[in-house]
Amino acid sequence: MQLGDAADPTADTVVLLGGLAIPKMKTDVNEIKKIIDDITNPDNRTIIGVFFMSIFQETGWTKVIDFDYLLDSHMKNTTMEK
Repeated sequence: MQLGDAADPTADTVVLLGGLAIPKMKTDVNEIKKIIDDITNPDNRTIIGVFFMSIFQETGWTKVIDFDYLLDSHMKNTTMEK
C-alpha cells in the first residue's frame, strides 16, 4: 500500500501484529477479518501473526482468523546477582 495517490489495496500476504489483540486496544477481530477478506483472495493468500505471549490464542483471534503462520515469542525474566 502507499499513501498519496490512489492505490490498489489487493494483497496476497497480511501480517498482523499482536498489539491489535491487546484488550485495551478494543480492536474487533471480526472487523479485522472483514478487512482481510476485502483486500485478499481467500484462495490465494497468506496470513501471518507476529506476537508475544500467545496473545492471539488468549484473546480468541485464532478461532476467527485462519492464520497460515504464527510467530509467538515468549519472554523469561531472570534476576542475576553479582
